[in-house]
Amino acid sequence: MMCQQCLAEAVPCPGDELSVPGQFGKLPAPTAREKAKYVRPAPLAGNFPRPRLTLKTIMFLVAIWAIPNAIATWVLRSGYITGTPAQVRQWTSDTFLAVNLGLAFFVVWTAVMRWLLRVIQFKRAGGQGPLPVRKLAPRQCAALGLRIVAILVLIYAWGAAAMFLVMWLTPKIWPIQQFSFPLFALVMIAPLMTIAALRLWANPRSLHPIRHEWRTASVPERVSCVALFAWTLGLILAPITGGPSLLLFGRVSWFPIPPGLLIGVVGQLVLVAAVALTTRDR
Repeated sequence: MMCQQCLAEAVPCPGDELSVPGQFGKLPAPTAREKAKYVRPAPLAGNFPRPRLTLKTIMFLVAIWAIPNAIATWVLRSGYITGTPAQVRQWTSDTFLAVNLGLAFFVVWTAVMRWLLRVIQFKRAGGQGPLPVRKLAPRQCAALGLRIVAILVLIYAWGAAAMFLVMWLTPKIWPIQQFSFPLFALVMIAPLMTIAALRLWANPRSLHPIRHEWRTASVPERVSCVALFAWTLGLILAPITGGPSLLLFGRVSWFPIPPGLLIGVVGQLVLVAAVALTTRDR
């Protein structure tokens, strides 16, 4: 058995017996590190993940805020935006408010979501934290990058083909319409659902981790997970059934996130927090 901390050193299983020619013998006593890891693990309260703000994170946030503000300043001063002085001042203030408020919301949402997912993983792993990740070789990194680029190209190509298909198909189904966004979303999502169903059919073992987590979860955790799944599914289906106008309703110029999408994202974050709160220690 390999050590789960360094992934390099073999760790014997305490209590197992060695088959020696002519006799049986016990494995040597576990070391101090093995006892701390397997025999006497540290209490959960001492290793509980906490939000951290390092110097590297601060420098990264400064770059995130500086680049969009610099681009917005260059566009506003380039002369492409014309109007009366009052209009230019209003557009300038709305632009900088939208950029900074949108970035602030995205950064806070990302930080809170990552922390909640770490808490869920921490509780489900028995307080041991995530396993170390092996670094990919340069050839593996290149292959992964090419695969991601190929997937993005295929999605873009299928989106363009789906748009022309929907523009041809919509007047035949609804003669008074030229384009149907729900039909476009359905045409875009249907192949993805088919591919996912075929992958599950070919490899049913991929559902074993989900079934294991469901069997070991408590009743409040199951209810929270079902509510989170239903809310996320509704957030995806909302623009399909009601069109983009449903999510863009009530949008203002100084805040880039419309109220409909804001309610959906904040509700999803609250449900993830409920899952983290109800998850019991494994």
